[in-house]
Amino acid sequence: MKYTKYNKTAYRSGVQSAEELEEDQVGYYCSDSSPLDFDVYQWAKDGDTLEKYVIEEARLYEAERVDYRTVNDILLAFYYSHEEYDGQMYPVVNYIFENDDDLMELVFWLDGEIAVRQADQILSTLHRAES
Repeated sequence: MKYTKYNKTAYRSGVQSAEELEEDQVGYYCSDSSPLDFDVYQWAKDGDTLEKYVIEEARLYEAERVDYRTVNDILLAFYYSHEEYDGQMYPVVNYIFENDDDLMELVFWLDGEIAVRQADQILSTLHRAES
């Protein structure tokens, strides 16, 4: 099964660097009317499980814990951390889920409480596409 994309009404595709593309980034989305930007990544599982991968990644980013939630029958593992961009640290929330033989990750760059609510709104639109 495949996953459909979120409703991009206010969002546009942003510029991706060669380095980001090499790191399995398949999309970067931003909006002039929102403080929330987010990245989308997709890569082959190569024997990893969702739980194993997310725990290892969360440790790498020094996250306090990994949590799980289900959105429209899609199991999402997630953690909060801080990442650097352009010399400044930003809070982010990383959601990782399985997509057939791949893992996918949505990285929401949180700039305030509005961004947190908008991330939840975007996540609520995830659903499995019919094959």
